[in-house]
Amino acid sequence: MELRGKAIVIMGAARGLGRKMAERIAAEGAKIALVDLDPEMLQEAKRACSNGAAEVRDYVVEVTDEGAVEALFQDVRNDFGAVDDGLINNAGTTSDALQVKAVDGKVVSKMTTAEFDKVIAVDLRGVFLCGREAAVHMVEGGRAASSSTSPASPPPAISDRRITPQRRPGSPP
Repeated sequence: MELRGKAIVIMGAARGLGRKMAERIAAEGAKIALVDLDPEMLQEAKRACSNGAAEVRDYVVEVTDEGAVEALFQDVRNDFGAVDDGLINNAGTTSDALQVKAVDGKVVSKMTTAEFDKVIAVDLRGVFLCGREAAVHMVEGGRAASSSTSPASPPPAISDRRITPQRRPGSPP
């Protein structure tokens, strides 16, 4: 797949899998919108992706905030001219990934309901909001493609056209 010049939004791009995908896509010369909540780690990811071939921008966004997500996709559209080439919906959190933490057979802590609510907000609401806004811009741009690495992906944004880019007659390939 040719990525040179394609506008790709990468959620959760500051570390882990998101950062590795960003670095790989940057090497292909894409226009990359790096999105994360951690500004310092996001700057490190941006430096790692700025290899001369890619156009890289960074955006600090709370994915559970509907208005912030809507503004993000409009900002990316304004910066890159389009947001219709792809979304890597990778933002997520696990708190410490444990409902109960035990040491030597003794419970030392339990996940609080506040921690659980944060996991649900980011991993479900955030994935939904980002997928929905990306789909809006993809439809308006004549394409429909999305990828989600979250364990709880939203339902397909546009029937069965979720994976294969679709173009309107007369739109560029």
